[in-house]
Amino acid sequence: MPIDYSKWDKIELSDDSDVEVHPNVDKRSFIRWRQQDIHQKRDERNREIALLETQVPMYEELNRRVGILLAKCDDSVLANYQQVCDFLSKTFDSSKPPGVEEDAPTYNEMIEDLFTDIKGKLETASLDPNDGKLVREQVANHTKKIEDVLSTQRDKLQTLYKERELHISSEDMHTGWDRSFLNKDSDVKKPEQPKAQTVSEGSTTGSASAASSTSTTTKATTTSTSTSSSTPVTKSVSQKHNELSSCTESDEEALAKYSEIPYENLVQIRDFLKTHTNIITQANKDSLLMSAFDSEFDDDHAKTKRIVGVSILLQYVLDVLNFKKIEQKPQIQQVVQQLFDKMMGSGQQQVMSSFQQELASTFDHIQTRCKVLRQEQLESGELEGTEEIQLKSLDDDTTLVVNLPDAESSDPTEQKRVELFKSLPERMQQALQTGTLDEVNNVFHGMPIEEAEHILEIFDEADIIGVRALVENESDWEQLKGEYEQNLAVEDHQHQPVLEELPEEGTSIIPTSDIVD
Repeated sequence: MPIDYSKWDKIELSDDSDVEVHPNVDKRSFIRWRQQDIHQKRDERNREIALLETQVPMYEELNRRVGILLAKCDDSVLANYQQVCDFLSKTFDSSKPPGVEEDAPTYNEMIEDLFTDIKGKLETASLDPNDGKLVREQVANHTKKIEDVLSTQRDKLQTLYKERELHISSEDMHTGWDRSFLNKDSDVKKPEQPKAQTVSEGSTTGSASAASSTSTTTKATTTSTSTSSSTPVTKSVSQKHNELSSCTESDEEALAKYSEIPYENLVQIRDFLKTHTNIITQANKDSLLMSAFDSEFDDDHAKTKRIVGVSILLQYVLDVLNFKKIEQKPQIQQVVQQLFDKMMGSGQQQVMSSFQQELASTFDHIQTRCKVLRQEQLESGELEGTEEIQLKSLDDDTTLVVNLPDAESSDPTEQKRVELFKSLPERMQQALQTGTLDEVNNVFHGMPIEEAEHILEIFDEADIIGVRALVENESDWEQLKGEYEQNLAVEDHQHQPVLEELPEEGTSIIPTSDIVD
C-alpha cells in the first residue's frame, strides 16, 4: 500500500533552508519578511472570517423578520410607523446579533431604522411616505439587496475556510484523546503519627472495696492506665481494606450483602453474582479477606468462615474469567451459570471436597495469623489511643485478693453476689476462678475502656476484689489483732446506753455552786 505524504503539503515554512533568493538580497532578511507576510495574511484572514461569521447570521435573521412582517401586515400597517413598531415588539424578541458590542442595536431597532430611512428617502423623492404600497416596494428591494450580499458573503466565507485549511498552523492543534477512567477512593483521613508510649500507673480509673474474712485493713484499690502509641493490627487491617477497595458506594453495598450470604447456599450466590457482575473483581475478593481478618479479631468465627467461603467462590469465578479473557456482562453471567451448575451437578462431590479443603486451610491460616498478631500486641502493649484497666495496689504493704461468692450459701447477700458474678463475661469468670490477679489483668488487657469500667462496677458492687495486708511476723499480727479487738470494744461501749442514778426519796441534794474552797 503506497504511503500518502500529501498531508505534509499543508505545512507552510518561513525558514526553509532550500529557499533561493537574489544574491543582492540577504537570505535571513528574506526569510524574516516571508515569515511576517505569512502571519500578516493569516491574521487578516482570521479577522475577515470572524466578521463574516457575525454578519451572515445577522442578515439572515433580519431578512427572516422582515419577510414575516411583509407577509402578515397589510399596506396600511406598513404606512404607520408606530404600528410597525408594535408588531415587531409583539412578534419578536428584543435580542441582539451574537458577537456584537453591548451598545449595538437589536434586530427590531434595525428594522425600525430601515423604515425610518425609507420614509426619509420617499420624502426626498417627493413621494408620499404614508403610501403603504411604496413602503412595501422599498422594503422588498432592500431585502433583495441583502440577499445578494448574503450570497456573496457565503461564497467568500467558504473560500476563506478553504484557504485556512490549506496550511497548518498552531490554531489547528488540539487534543486528540484526553480521556481516562479512574477509580477514586473515598476520602480517608490518614492516621496521626504515633507518639511515644506513656504509662501512668498512678491514675485512678476504678476502685474496688475490700471485704474479706482475712482482711485486717481497708485500703483503696486502684487501677493503672496505660496508653500505647503504635497502630493496632485490627486498625491496620481496616486501613488496608480501605486502600484495596476501589469500587463505588453501590458496589460496596452489594459486596456487603454478598458477604452475608451463607457459602452453602450456592443457588443464592449464583443468582446474586449474575445480577451484580460488577463486584466480580480481584480487589473485591481481597477486600473480603480483609473483612474476614476484621471479624476474626472480633472473635466472630462464624462470620469469618462465611466470608472466607464466599470469597473462595468469587475467586473461582475470577479464575475462569481471567483464563477465558471475558469482560462482557452477558458472557460473565454465562460463566457464573455454568460454574455453579457444575458445582451442583454430577461432579458436586469432587468440587465441594476441594472447596472444603481450601476453606479449612484459609480459615485456619486467618485464625493463626490473628493469634500471632494479637500476641504481638499483648507483648508490645500496642493499643493506639486507648486506655486499659490494670488492677494494682499502690501500697507495698497490701495485696489484692479475689473474693469469690459462695454459690451454695442461702444468704441473700451471697446470692446477690453470685448473680453479679454470673453477669460477668465468661473469660473474666474463668480468670477470677483461678484466684490470680495476673489472669484478671490479662483479660482487662486490650478491653475497651467502657466495658472494663462496667466490670469494675460489678467488682465493687459484688465485693469481688479485696485488699489484704501483708504481716511480716507473728508479733505484728498479735499487735494488729489486739488493736482490732480494742477498737471493737470501744465501738461496743459507745453504743451502750448511759443510765443516770436518781437519788432516793427523802434525800436532799446539797448545791455546790456556792461552796468555796
